[in-house]
Amino acid sequence: MAPITLDDIRMVVEQATWSSSRAYLLLALAIAGPAFGAFIGAYFKKKGETAALKSDLAEIKSQLAETTKVAEEVKTSIGFADWHARESLALRRAKLQEISEKLSASHREIKTFWPKAAAGVIDERQTPYAALDSLEALVPLYFPRLIESFGPYSIQASNVIAIGYRMISGKSVATTREELDRLNMEAARCLEFEFPILATAAHDLKNAIRREMSGLVTESPA
Repeated sequence: MAPITLDDIRMVVEQATWSSSRAYLLLALAIAGPAFGAFIGAYFKKKGETAALKSDLAEIKSQLAETTKVAEEVKTSIGFADWHARESLALRRAKLQEISEKLSASHREIKTFWPKAAAGVIDERQTPYAALDSLEALVPLYFPRLIESFGPYSIQASNVIAIGYRMISGKSVATTREELDRLNMEAARCLEFEFPILATAAHDLKNAIRREMSGLVTESPA
C-alpha cells in the first residue's frame, strides 16, 4: 500500500468541505424556500388588495362626484322653479292690477266722451277706445278666466261708444229740427237704458277681478 501523502489528505478535506457546502446550501434552500414563497405570495396578494382598494376608492369618489352634481342640479332646478313661480305670481298680480286700472279708465273715458258725442261734438284729443283696447289685449293673454265677465262689459262699452259716434255723425249732417229731436231722443234712451247696463257689466267685472286677486293671494308661495 502506498503511503498517504499531504496532497491526498488535502483532497479528502476539500471533497468533504464541498459536500458539506452543497449540503448546507440545499438545507438552507429547503428551509428558506417555503418562507420565501409565502413572502412573495403575501407581497403580491397585498399589492393586489391595494390596487383593488385604490380602484374602489376611485369608484366611490366618482360616484360621490356624480351624486353631488345631481344634487346641485336638483337644487338649482328647485331654485329656478321657485323663482319662476314667484316671478309669474308677481307678473300676474301686476297685470291684474293693470286690468283693474284699465277698467276704471275705460269707464271714465266713455263717460267723458258721451256728453260731447251726444251734443254732436268730437274731441280728437280723446278716444273712448284707448283703455278698452288695452283690456281686449290683457284679459285673454293673462286671465282667460275673466273673459266670461269681460265679454258683457266689452260688448256694452262698444255699443255705447258706437251710439255716441252715431250721434256725432247724425248731428253733423242733420238739417231739420225733426232729425235733431230724433237724435236727442236716442241719446236720452242711451243714458236711460244703455248706461245702467254698462255700469252693471263694469261692476260684475270688478267683482271677478277681486275674486281673481283673492286667488292670487292664496297662491302665494311660502
